[in-house]
Amino acid sequence: MRGIASIPKRLANAFVVFFGQHGDISREARKSGQTRQSMYRDAQGVVEQMQSAGPQAELERLRLELAEQRERAQQLAARLEQSIEPSDDLAARFASMAQAEGVSLPVTQRLLSVVLGKQTPSVSSLGRKTAEVAEKSARLLEVLDAHVRPQVRQAAADEIFLDADRS
Repeated sequence: MRGIASIPKRLANAFVVFFGQHGDISREARKSGQTRQSMYRDAQGVVEQMQSAGPQAELERLRLELAEQRERAQQLAARLEQSIEPSDDLAARFASMAQAEGVSLPVTQRLLSVVLGKQTPSVSSLGRKTAEVAEKSARLLEVLDAHVRPQVRQAAADEIFLDADRS
């Protein structure tokens, strides 16, 4: 039973009472200068303390806190599902769509700043992005035009409406 002195007295006494071998209680009582009955009382006190509402209340509080944290994690996960991650691709798509709708690049930049905040590209950067998208689109339209042109039955060329000499 060496080292029991470093353990709190009531807990050490409870250990000796519940797990000690024959004669350990008397030996420990003599060594610590207390009666066997006080050791039994300490052991009973430890049992009562363990059965009291203190640890149960703490356990219940921790369970509630865990449930709250799980709920918070689910809410954050749901918000993350709906979030928009700022990226160069998003800026390029947004600027290209805005240009296609006739919105100027400075206005596009102001609108995009609502979503991207400090990560909003400059007007010139948006212009470069829309030019890149326009170039890719032009290459795609060439391929699509070549495929669809034989199927067209009636068409009006843009030059008819945009010709400077409208005679």
